[in-house]
Formats: sequence, structure tokens, C-alpha cells
Amino acid sequence: MTHRAQETEEGRGSVRGIGETTMDGNFPTRHPARAMTLVELLVAMAVVGVLVAVLLPAVQGTREAARRLQCQHHLKQLALAMHEYHAAHDSFPYGVHAGWGHSWGAQLLPFLEQTPLAERIPWGEPGWWMGKDPNSRRLQELARTQIPCFRCPAQGHPVTDDVNQIADRYVTNYLACAGGDATHDNLGPGGMDRSNGMFRASLFTRMPMPPSRFRDVRDGTSQTLMMSESIYLVDGDAGCWICDRFYLYHPNADQGDGLDFSEALASTYYPLNTQRPEGHRECAYSSHHPQGANCAYADASTHFVTDTVDHSLWQALGSMAACESVGP
Repeated sequence: MTHRAQETEEGRGSVRGIGETTMDGNFPTRHPARAMTLVELLVAMAVVGVLVAVLLPAVQGTREAARRLQCQHHLKQLALAMHEYHAAHDSFPYGVHAGWGHSWGAQLLPFLEQTPLAERIPWGEPGWWMGKDPNSRRLQELARTQIPCFRCPAQGHPVTDDVNQIADRYVTNYLACAGGDATHDNLGPGGMDRSNGMFRASLFTRMPMPPSRFRDVRDGTSQTLMMSESIYLVDGDAGCWICDRFYLYHPNADQGDGLDFSEALASTYYPLNTQRPEGHRECAYSSHHPQGANCAYADASTHFVTDTVDHSLWQALGSMAACESVGP
């Protein structure tokens, strides 16, 4: 047999169809595909379920750790900007300009690479949240401008629909500390214009009291709270219809003598992550992070404080001037 004939014969043997016999006259053996049994399928599903149950919390924990770290980074940025402001002005900014509506956040804009926005603010000039004049338009623009370092990534959707007179307002989660003795967020006894923290509401319709300085922080900068987190929430069924954490410009603080300073300030008078009643939750610090909240101290250090912190210690951290002992 020639080489070509041998190749032809081999090729024929390799493509025998069904029903053709082999060289020895026998039919080729065929093995049907073996399907999974019900028991095997159930075992496979159980293994997948166990893997999901084991891995999902780990993935969620990793995501939460990343959000918490980013939140601390935002607080660090704001705390360092506070230090730069103090270096430039020999004082910290006011907590809220009651009667004008601007808060400490607006004062920090030049130190957060937002000088063009700061230059558009009508400082001390007439303007209101529903006006059509240029000053009012600038205030509305200020309330809508999105600056990510003012928001905790765990908050979720950062923009409101139409709450508190200005649509599409940007949501913040970082409130400066009014003190450890402020029981409500307005003016007067127990209010945020007389509290013992680093940042108070100051009434600009008459002679304001001076802003605080480093030398006023007699408790020590490493033992005095500068700012921390507070959840934005306007849902009565969820526990707080008045926890509206807006920033930079606050219409309620622009009404006459001003009110509702919890849009910019908070108090350690109430426990961290307190749930009810609404008035307490409005003024208290809180967060979306499990079991505590990120905090920035007056020395610009950031720490995670658990919500099991001793209440008297938490109140002492909010005060800058009472010389309480807050640790060893």
C-alpha cells in the first residue's frame, strides 16, 4: 500500500459514522453524558450558600472599613483647614453667623482650594433663599455646590429634592462642636450662642462675641472635640424629621436673630448616636458607621469614638474651657 493510500485508509477509519463497524467487526462503544443527580445539585447549592455567607460579611466589612477611612480623611482635611484659618486670622471661624446665615464651612473655603466660590459669597450683604437678586442667587448657588470633603461616603445620596426652601441642596455630615452643655440649637439659655465649645453661633445683628482661639482651649487640643459626624435625616418615621445637615449657607440662621443651628453645629450634651427624642437627636452627633463615629480633635488628630463612651467623658470632650479631666 502506498503512503497516500495508507493516509486515505486511516482517514476513513477516523470518520466512521454511527452504525459502521471497526476493523474487528464490532460496533464502537458509546458512553452517554452523565447528568448531576438531585443530591449532587443540592450539595453544590449548599456549598455556594456557605461561601456566600462567609464571604459577603467580609466584603461588606471591607467596604465599611474603606468608607470609615475616607470619612476620617475628610475630617482631617477640614481640621487642617481650621488650623490654616487660625494661622491666617489668629482665631477660629465663628460656628454660625446668626442673622447672616453663613457657617464655619463657608469660612474654610479659601483653605480647601475653593477661593473662587468664597469670593462669590455676599458677606454681610442682603440676600435670602427665595430671592431673585444677584446676592440671593449666589447664596442659593453656595447651598447647592457639591464639595465632597464635607460629606461622609456612608451617607448615600448627597443631594436633597426640595427641603428647607432650597431645592437640590448638598448634604453634609460634619458638624463643628458647640460644646458639652448646649441643650438646644437656638439662641438663649442652653443655646448654641452661650455653650462651652470651640464654635458657637454668634449674633451678627448686634456686636458679636469674639471667636475662640487656641489659647482658649484650656482642656488641651488633644482632649477637645473640634468636629464630628451627624446623620442627615428628614424622615419622621425613621426617627428624625429635623436632622437636616446642610452646609455653608443656612436660611434658618438668616432669619432675624437666627435659629436651627444644628445644621452646622452639634453638642456632646446628648449621648453619641442617641435615637430619641427628635430634639436630642437633632443636636447630637451620630453616624452611619457601626458602633460609633469619627471625630476630629482640636490638634487635628482623628479618632473613632465608640457610642459606648462614658457620657460624662463625652460631655467633657465637647468643652474647651471647663478644664475637665477626660483621660489618664
